[in-house]
Amino acid sequence: GAATAASLNAPRGIWGDTVTRLYITEFDGNKVRRVTNGMIETFAGSGLSTTMPDGIPATATTLHGTQSVYGDSENNYIYVSTY
Repeated sequence: GAATAASLNAPRGIWGDTVTRLYITEFDGNKVRRVTNGMIETFAGSGLSTTMPDGIPATATTLHGTQSVYGDSENNYIYVSTY
């Protein structure tokens, strides 16, 4: 939905890539949100903080206490630190 109408659950980290996308971590929400052209979506994290196997989609995985987010200069990789 519209980023201006979204609520975030304890935002901690923020990073903007070179293509005008903004990434925001939610510490208590256990997610990374992405804002593109005024719209916000979940980029990574299911909102749960349990253990999940490797090889599943980023939006289905679990993160625990997301802290910061950063990407490479070519926008190929996004790195997320958790608690």
